[in-house]
Amino acid sequence: MINSIVNRHNRLNPFSEAQISIVRAATKLFLENGYTKTTFKIIEKESGIKVGNITYYFHSKEDLLKVLIEELMDFHAQTIEDIHKNTDDTLFAYAMEITAQIALCEHSQSAWDLYSSAYTLPQTYDHIKIWAAEKNFNLLHERLPQWTEHDFKDVEEVASGIEYAALKSVCTGRIYHTRRVCGNGCKI
Repeated sequence: MINSIVNRHNRLNPFSEAQISIVRAATKLFLENGYTKTTFKIIEKESGIKVGNITYYFHSKEDLLKVLIEELMDFHAQTIEDIHKNTDDTLFAYAMEITAQIALCEHSQSAWDLYSSAYTLPQTYDHIKIWAAEKNFNLLHERLPQWTEHDFKDVEEVASGIEYAALKSVCTGRIYHTRRVCGNGCKI
């Protein structure tokens, strides 16, 4: 994944060697520890680049998260495209992509933290909403020919809010969809 992040940005806006080291370290740490537990100091230790230089290139931790989120959105789009090619069913492809995201968050505290942070922070949340509205328009406009791109953007405002709410209905970092008791005794 880290190589595809670098390749993607090199096509759009080439990274320097220092930026590549920072992105590699931050991505690794975000995926292993989650966004919340990863600090600039930890990124400094992992990358070997001083915090001052990190913040020169990436003014906030959210700037680094946005690089990873952009790559995850490309991965989600590819997943949908692959499923659609195999099934020729747009709704099934869309549902499977969302299901995979939810399952990942259910089984990995770090993944949950990463997605939850992305939906909480303004820059990444806006990127997700714009990307999702475009994805949904491209995926579903044949089924909803009377809908405009603006209609898909309006609906995405609500849908992303629902996704955010689902990420916030968490018990020890996991989303539960059945009635049961989690490891901490919380009834769900």
